[in-house]
Amino acid sequence: MKRRLLAAVLALVLALGGGVVLLRYVTGADRRAMAGMATTSVLVATAAIPAGTPADELAGMVKLRTLPQVAVADSAAHDLTSLAGKVSTADLAPGEQVLTTRFAAPDAVHLPPELPKGTQQVTVLLDPQRAVGGNLAAGDKVGVFLSTDFNNHPLTHLVASEVLVMNVVGGTSTAGTGSNDTAAGDGGSAGGKGGTAAAAGNGGVTVTLAVATPLAERLVFAAEHGTVWLSKQNADTTDTGRSVITEGNLYR
Repeated sequence: MKRRLLAAVLALVLALGGGVVLLRYVTGADRRAMAGMATTSVLVATAAIPAGTPADELAGMVKLRTLPQVAVADSAAHDLTSLAGKVSTADLAPGEQVLTTRFAAPDAVHLPPELPKGTQQVTVLLDPQRAVGGNLAAGDKVGVFLSTDFNNHPLTHLVASEVLVMNVVGGTSTAGTGSNDTAAGDGGSAGGKGGTAAAAGNGGVTVTLAVATPLAERLVFAAEHGTVWLSKQNADTTDTGRSVITEGNLYR
């Protein structure tokens, strides 16, 4: 009986010792992975930061994180001092690097536009190159291109112009790269798989658009079965000459 008890105690001690060794190995993995690489410390959002948040309220919403320099954005903030007196111009998702370009003087920040009557908000999750490199903001107007490929017959078409951007989240993250996804709602927006903030935290850009029902249907369909591409438009942009582009007329 005593031998069995002693064996059980010894097994427990060995298990605890092995757990401690494993924990030390795991916690040191990041250090070993970045050994020999040039690194720098940047501010990263630890919580969702709404547009209009003053920089002096960010202390509990960001933290310094050491990253390889190749993964750090050019405009990444390294301390809160560089943001003093400014407010965020866009929503920031947890995991995003805090960029100085997303902060401005309070009088230069425009609040999100009101949802136009008769429209609904649809959020699409796109790779940055499909969303003007993430260079979009609430109030911008965009063109919406949809591409599909059924039965080996690919086609692309500019289905709408002057579509109002309601919100933009993401673009530069400490994680990987996103892809197309979508969600729709009456006056609200969600973020597809895992939610808007989670999606943006994976390197994608979530763009919320104000669209009427026919375009909402087309957006959701293309995001599920094809691809969506946005262009940034201004008051001088025209869509004269647009047509459905196929392999047969691509070079005509």
